[in-house]
Amino acid sequence: MESRFTHYGDLYAGVLRDLGIDARVGAVPGEYCPGAHSVNARGVVKLIGTGQRVVRNGWLFSALIVLGDDDQLRPLLTEIYRHLDLPFDPASVGSVETEAPGRANSVELLLRAAYAQTAVLQPATLDEPTLALAAELAADHRA
Repeated sequence: MESRFTHYGDLYAGVLRDLGIDARVGAVPGEYCPGAHSVNARGVVKLIGTGQRVVRNGWLFSALIVLGDDDQLRPLLTEIYRHLDLPFDPASVGSVETEAPGRANSVELLLRAAYAQTAVLQPATLDEPTLALAAELAADHRA
């Protein structure tokens, strides 16, 4: 498990460095969903959270990248952490757009290129019922 965290943390940090961000792997004091393999900027703000789930015959590694809207995310997380009575520092929230203005739209392309270095990527499509359900539920998942 540790090797996957290390591999993907380095991969994501490398993508952000390609955008000119001083990206590092490691927790930021007071961050949301704290983790040793978060990807941060300058050791100050969290930009990417990582996690994995392992079962008998497989594993899933996931990452959440904050591309923008960190100014909207800060008060939302502050309120959530207040209700949970957990420590949180709003100053620990960052975004790719804040760190590299105008470059957030390049993240997907750079990630695809980084993944393609070690894996064969195959495009997938979602069927119409799945897309319709996603559109129907989207409003419930916006802040």
